[in-house]
Amino acid sequence: MSAGTPEQRDRNHQIISSYFIGPKAGNLEYFQKNIQTILEELKNARLAYFPDDKPFIPEDVKNKDLYQLIVKNFSEVVQKVAHLMGQQSIPFWSPRYEGHMCTDMTMPALLGYFMTMLYNPNNVALEASPFTTYAEIKAGEQLCEMFGYDVGPNASPRGWGHITADGTIANLESIWVARNLKYYPLSLYLAIKRGKLHFLTGKFEIENCQGETKIFDEMTAWELLNLRPDTVLGIPQHLYDHHNISNDFLDKVMVDYNIQNISKSQLEEDFLETDVTNDVKFPFRYMVGKTRHYSWPKGAAIAGLGSDFMYGIKVDLEARLDIEELRKELQTCFDEKRPVYGVVAIMGSTEEGAVDNLKEIVKIRDDFEKMGMSFLLHADAAWGGYFATMLPRGKELEQQAEELKSQTTSKGFVPSLTLKRQTAEDLKALKHVDSITVDPHKAGYVPYPAGSLVYRDGRMRFLVTWTSPYLSQGNVDSSMGIFGVEGSKPGAAAMSTWLSNKTIGLDQYGYGALLGEAAFTSARLSAYWAAIGDENDTPDRMFICVPLNRPPAENGNGYFSTEARKERDLIRDKILRKSNDDIAAADEDGKLMELLRELGSDLNINAFALNWFDENGNLNEDLEEANNLMKRVVDRFSVNSSDSNPTTRPLYLTSTEFEPELYGECAQEFMHRLGVKKMPQNLFVLRNVVMSPFPTDMKFIDELMREFKKVVMQEVIVSRERNKQGRQQASFLMQGTDEVFLVYQPSFHEATKKEQIIVTADIWHKDDYVSLKRSGKYKQITLESHHNINLEKKLKLLAWKSSRPLSTEKGKKEGRDKDEDHSIGEAEPEVPEEETLSYFPHFHDCPDKLDRRLFFLGHIYADGHRRLYTGVTLKRIVKSRPLNLQHRDHDYPQSFTPFYLYGTENQAHISHMMLRAPNASLTADSVHFDQATKDKIKDNLDHGLILGLIDYPEAAMQPIHEPLPDKFFFRKGSQNLRVKVWEDPLNAWAEGPGLLNNLGNAIAEGTMSLGNEVQVDAESVNYDPNGSVPPDPSGWQQEFDAIGSVLNTNWPAELTVREKGLPN
Repeated sequence: MSAGTPEQRDRNHQIISSYFIGPKAGNLEYFQKNIQTILEELKNARLAYFPDDKPFIPEDVKNKDLYQLIVKNFSEVVQKVAHLMGQQSIPFWSPRYEGHMCTDMTMPALLGYFMTMLYNPNNVALEASPFTTYAEIKAGEQLCEMFGYDVGPNASPRGWGHITADGTIANLESIWVARNLKYYPLSLYLAIKRGKLHFLTGKFEIENCQGETKIFDEMTAWELLNLRPDTVLGIPQHLYDHHNISNDFLDKVMVDYNIQNISKSQLEEDFLETDVTNDVKFPFRYMVGKTRHYSWPKGAAIAGLGSDFMYGIKVDLEARLDIEELRKELQTCFDEKRPVYGVVAIMGSTEEGAVDNLKEIVKIRDDFEKMGMSFLLHADAAWGGYFATMLPRGKELEQQAEELKSQTTSKGFVPSLTLKRQTAEDLKALKHVDSITVDPHKAGYVPYPAGSLVYRDGRMRFLVTWTSPYLSQGNVDSSMGIFGVEGSKPGAAAMSTWLSNKTIGLDQYGYGALLGEAAFTSARLSAYWAAIGDENDTPDRMFICVPLNRPPAENGNGYFSTEARKERDLIRDKILRKSNDDIAAADEDGKLMELLRELGSDLNINAFALNWFDENGNLNEDLEEANNLMKRVVDRFSVNSSDSNPTTRPLYLTSTEFEPELYGECAQEFMHRLGVKKMPQNLFVLRNVVMSPFPTDMKFIDELMREFKKVVMQEVIVSRERNKQGRQQASFLMQGTDEVFLVYQPSFHEATKKEQIIVTADIWHKDDYVSLKRSGKYKQITLESHHNINLEKKLKLLAWKSSRPLSTEKGKKEGRDKDEDHSIGEAEPEVPEEETLSYFPHFHDCPDKLDRRLFFLGHIYADGHRRLYTGVTLKRIVKSRPLNLQHRDHDYPQSFTPFYLYGTENQAHISHMMLRAPNASLTADSVHFDQATKDKIKDNLDHGLILGLIDYPEAAMQPIHEPLPDKFFFRKGSQNLRVKVWEDPLNAWAEGPGLLNNLGNAIAEGTMSLGNEVQVDAESVNYDPNGSVPPDPSGWQQEFDAIGSVLNTNWPAELTVREKGLPN
């Protein structure tokens, strides 16, 4: 909790409360008065400009009936649109909104934007924005000083910054700068070797990266490409001071060689054609953590570097850049003589709030400079930049840390929380980086669009000056539009940023105090995410909630360890459902506040995951089912349609996915802590972002968490239902007449249907079934069980019977170990009496030789119409392979589309192998092969082969959607499809992934033609009946669309708005 008396903290919260209109518009009257002041000043400004000009809209015009009607009509339109906007906008202003980086904006920021918007200045040019250009310059200086850059008139280097549309534009500009800086020495080298600077040959001396003075044109390529940034930026001044070369002359000379003009590839080619010693490896690299914002590879692509060379460094278990991995990759570049453009430190990742260890990254940068390798260091602090205001000014962090340890937690209105010590040290290191992205429209509480880029050395901006794209001294009063990526940009954004920064203050008493209160709220929520789950070891427990950032007791221990459980019990007892005053009263030794400080992420973003228990108290181990629960929960706490009603959500959260390629061991360990099996698949993760200082008042957080827990428990019940094992109605596609094959109709999203099954069966009234088949009238014939049956147990029995030969050495070689198959076991599986033929004593026409436990009653349908009532006895498993996530391949087949091929000597059938989701069920009866192929496969069809359509790689076609294209490859009557056929090296009930591995040599290769019975289903197999929460349409769009052009001269003058049909 912040230092000071309760009265001081109460005073701080009063001040912070004055910044905002407020969740319940508590300060609206104050805001309205300021709006009225702005409008009065607007009126005064217009009247004061050449006051003798006559009115352009005279009173007699305004008094006309038509004018009055138009004004009335338009006012009604404004009221209607404003009403709809209030109803349908996401309530960012409310403490209930904990989703994205959006919140109530400060009144200074809103008023600054509003007052400037009325004048509409364009900061592209000074002549169009003299006032707001100056405001932008001053806003840039504010941000520079916030990070510790010197902006004094005599500072060297002198910081400089400007406003951009967003962080993506700022990041792109920083990439552009890094590219141009890296290549500037090559351009100068060419100008000396081939151009009008040839007189400098052998004369121009400069320091290399290690501080040794050398002749510029005698340097190697490695030395030229590793000059320190300040050395490169100082070249024009050095040439002027020592060789009397003016900036104008230098600019003209460099035109023919600058990367801005001749392209990167041409510059490299021209440079390597000189007599330079080429000791470098192309292409160069940029380095950033793998979980970086998408703007980094995007920016690399735009700048012509190639997104592949925005090299991703793996992250640690807390989603921070792995420092040792960074050092290792930089060492590799040094050893290979591969130049590095720059290294990016993420200061508050937008998904996890993680702050990279910048203090160590700065040391690494310095170490490599001493070795002779130089690169720019950029900080992407789009989210985290404003948190630097929480750093103490004029005090050392060590002193602050000691003060924190001795603080007690006396009562206060809304406490403020300080930064974690490591986070504070890393934010303090920002003053040592070369450039920083920071978004005032994020933690600066400023309206969009307001990003920014600041430079430690302001000369960097001249590297991306389009009117004069060369290094020069420049003019600080020149138009902002010549710098960076953008052209036209609103002066309102600059004014909004400047006014909010100026009036609140970029220090620990202004923005620092505001973010400190938000940090306390974030910590309170972190406590819930750490301990809201069920710990009791009883069947009535429902879910666990696991935060990404491990609480202190979990470090070195597991999530389910005794130490971690005790800590969660402490959190439940002392923090959850407690008011701020309760916590303060119980925290006599300061340990509770220290625990709160250590919970959650570095900067006010909490990532957490959920998992559920079944009715018996067993924790789900299926990643896909944990993901499904979280998706449904976040659907309940977010808007998933533009027509949804946002006012019905009691709490707003958002989500992300941890991709294995990006998160690596971080994602795998998170899965392990969650209790699911580690998988190379995406982990769905919930997130909340805390920006409001208000939610900890009046036990408000506890109210929100009760809503959260209620929804999670409701959705756990859904998860239990969708995963309930046991008896279900079973549906099959029927193939063949010589022998009946049943192809189970599976689903990726229903527990009892996550199986691809092909079995043979005996049926009653087979002659009638054969007649249906041979009539040629029907597209498909299906079978549905009459009762709900436990198909899993029947298949286990059938597999157990078939697996007995595997006890021999020969059987073990031909198939996988029984332990690798899905739970066949040694003991004969039991089948309930009600699912055996003996339960139906009035039926006596089933052959005695068939196992009565494999029997069930069913109905045969032709094109959806019931035709026959029959009895079914399963005979033999052709294939029975699970479709659960852990059994799927990571990629679709790359070389062909695979099918199971089975049948009799005279009838062959195929069914698509579904190895990954989403997928499509593709089946065909009685396919035809060329004679040579038919002869080679006919003796092996009974146990199932694998067929590949070799002209159709599945990876190129997935995902398959309906409606299908007219020329879809798998259709009725397709002729001469090229195929290869392999023996299946695995037994019939083998589990994936890797079912196509080790196929060996094909036993046949030829052509196949499809007959008339071809089925394609890309919908039901992928349909998830519980996959998402349906939207709740409000119908506002019809009202919106009904608004008319009331200011148009073609509008009927006699009609009012309501007479035209505008809804009330």
